[in-house]
Amino acid sequence: MSIVILEGTSSRTLRLGVGHIAGTAFPGEPGNIGIAGHRDSYFRALKDIRSGDEIGIQTATGPSHYLVDAFRLLS
Repeated sequence: MSIVILEGTSSRTLRLGVGHIAGTAFPGEPGNIGIAGHRDSYFRALKDIRSGDEIGIQTATGPSHYLVDAFRLLS
């Protein structure tokens, strides 16, 4: 899957794509990155994601790879 990551998690942002959660690392930086999105649209393909799965993010400065540590579904 390929999705544009926007900055922020406002309702408008999440209607347009997925959003980087403020206060978490940016792609390519050390630390945990938080990405929010609607599970019935942009993240539908992630319905079977599990801890230990790998996610790659491509930015203008190159690729970053992450292992899923935890996930949470919000209703």
